[in-house]
Amino acid sequence: MEVRMGPTISTKDAREAFRVFGHTPSVGKSLSVKLWKLGFRSMEQLAQGDPEGMFEEPCRLAAGFPTRCSRMRNAPRQSLIWT
Repeated sequence: MEVRMGPTISTKDAREAFRVFGHTPSVGKSLSVKLWKLGFRSMEQLAQGDPEGMFEEPCRLAAGFPTRCSRMRNAPRQSLIWT
């Protein structure tokens, strides 16, 4: 199941988001778009952002937990044991 975070953005905005954030290590197209959807338009804004808010807002928009890590956190203990 794919989790969508808020409304879609235009191709032009997606390109602008990648231009602004894509040079940052470990930030690709997808994360650039997510940051754009959260309202960040510059690295300066991102640096001043609230980390908790950056996590909670996508969860609120998606009505759940959009990351794999959080799904693992909520998984039954047995499923996390390596055999």
